This record gives sequence, C-alpha cells and structure tokens, in this order.
Amino acid sequence: MVRLLTSKVNPARISRARCASSSRPDAESFDIHGDTFIVAASPVESARLVLNSELDFVKSNQSAIGHYLAEHIYCRGYLDVSKSPELNLGPINIFIPPLSAALKDRFQIEIRSIRRPADRSQILRLTGSAAMDPNWDNRVEIAPGRVDRHGTPMASTILKASSPDEERTKTMLDVLHEVASSLGGKWSSRPLLLPRGASYHEAGTLRIALSENESAADADSRLLGASNLFVGDGAAFPSIGVANPILTLTAMGYRLADRLVELARA
Repeated sequence: MVRLLTSKVNPARISRARCASSSRPDAESFDIHGDTFIVAASPVESARLVLNSELDFVKSNQSAIGHYLAEHIYCRGYLDVSKSPELNLGPINIFIPPLSAALKDRFQIEIRSIRRPADRSQILRLTGSAAMDPNWDNRVEIAPGRVDRHGTPMASTILKASSPDEERTKTMLDVLHEVASSLGGKWSSRPLLLPRGASYHEAGTLRIALSENESAADADSRLLGASNLFVGDGAAFPSIGVANPILTLTAMGYRLADRLVELARA
C-alpha cells in the first residue's frame, strides 16, 4: 500500500513512493522508485494520497485538489408484477436513458426482473441514478487526528446535494413512479433514496477542467505542477456522467496509456 509520494531533487518530479505492507502493518516501510507514477486508488483515496504527500506543487494548487467530489444519487424500489402475464415471460433488463441533454435530465432509470423462487412471484427492481453537479464545496480532506493502522492520516468527505441536484432527484422519483404506473403491479417496496456513497461511483477530486483554476490535472491527466504524476481513475472526471462510469474509466485508461507511450518515445 502506498502511503506517500516524495520528490528528492526536483520538487516537480516524483522520485519514489513510500509503501507499507497491507498484510503486515508492523513491518517497516519500504520505497519504490520509478520514472512515472499513476494514482488510481479511487477518487477518495487518490486525493488522500496526494494531499498526504505534502508536495510543493500540491501546496500551490489548492484550488482544485480534493474538491469537486461527486457521485450518483440512487433511489430504488421493488414492484410486484406477478399478476401481469406479459411481464412474466422471462428475464427483464430495460434501460431508460436521460430524457434530454438538459442538465435537469441527467438521470436514468433501470428496470430489472428478480424472480422469487419461494412463491414464484415476479418482482421488478426499479433503480434511478441521478448525476450530481460539480461543486467546489464537495471535497475530500485530511481528517485531523485520525490515522490508519500504518499511521497515515485518513480522509474525510464532505458531499452535499445542491438545489439543482435535489430538483433533479425529485424529477427522477416522479419519472420512476410514472414508469411503475405504466407497468402496472403493486409496490412491494416503495422507492427510497439510498444513503450517500451507496453508488460507489465517486468522481472528481483531481479533475481535468477547461479552466486552470478549476483543474487539478491537465488534458493529459497529469497533475498540474508535476512532471511525472498522472491520474488514472475517476478522480480525473470533470463531472460525473450517467451510470455506469466503467466504460468511460476504461476509455480514459487506454487514452492515458497511449499518451504515456507517446511521452516515453519523445
């Protein structure tokens, strides 16, 4: 497990990663040296690593590092459609994309069948996921006085829905009920908002953005002020898109790999 990144001669260049054994917390730390470093531990843990490293370029780039944390706001309900023969013909998996490109419609609905063997009832799981808008106040920061078993300061998060986020979520819930009404059936469990963090789709914190004062990384996913430190996970997202983010993450990973090859050849 990487605890810290350090620079030795050139303050803009990472020279080593200070590591600890995840299976032996009492073991001594050890260093890994390299020419190029990529943080890809999740938007929360990647930001934690960069903030804990106390590098010179981090201190001069406080406007965006750790900020703009976002995720998907989830709601979920279960609809019993056992008395609807047309919905009992087999597995169902339906995806309803955003209704338009407008910011207010940045949500989607998924309908998936769940058959209960005990009574052979047909249940549809209806899930809505709404994207949060980028917000500087939503952030990862170092939690004072809290350390992990290796003595490394832990992260805490501040993640609150804005007024547009709440309005978008309300619209999503209304659409979810409209979909349920058109399907017929009866709610066995009415839609409820899931706790914050339940989506596991965090984004931002080391983001790429058009404006430098809102960016932590450049268009190559390289941390501003650093020459050899790159972001390889959803922390680089300027905003969270619709669910699920895995295809975008994969595409950005390939893009970063291609760029690193180009830089190495140059």
